[in-house]
Amino acid sequence: MNPLSGLIRRSGVWMSSIFIALCAVAAVASSATGAEPADDNLAGLETANGRLARDFVDLWFNQHKPEEAFERYVSHDNYMNHAVYSASVNQPKSFEQEKQEESRATPSGGTHFDFKQIIVQGSLVFMHIQVVHAAPDPGSELVILLRIRDGKITDHWDLHAPLKPDSAVFAGLDR
Repeated sequence: MNPLSGLIRRSGVWMSSIFIALCAVAAVASSATGAEPADDNLAGLETANGRLARDFVDLWFNQHKPEEAFERYVSHDNYMNHAVYSASVNQPKSFEQEKQEESRATPSGGTHFDFKQIIVQGSLVFMHIQVVHAAPDPGSELVILLRIRDGKITDHWDLHAPLKPDSAVFAGLDR
């Protein structure tokens, strides 16, 4: 028998006890302050990077100000759009070229982005969005991944697909 296995087993019990105690303290603290539990689908908004990413997409698509969104939130020196449809994947563009191309590609005022999930892990922000168009178009599903460094967006990936009228993609996210 490995001499460390007993120590690891005892440490595991000790760590489990600490974890349970910390959870209990957190539960008591949140109930004492009257704070409602956060919607874990949007838990990323509790971080600066999550708020920055949401504010960028909101200004760009919901407020229809793509140039202002790029000026405010995107790195002027190190931005790369890695999406398969982007020309900058094969040939990097200047900040101004990318900003102008994205501005021309921005949907009209009848489109709204509804944030369903925002998850943050360090410098990476994952957003799951329902793109809502005018009826009867059911819209589309959009997944955006952004890397944020020094308070600016440096990398952008996204995937999107049209929704079918009876799609259940977002079912259960409102629980």
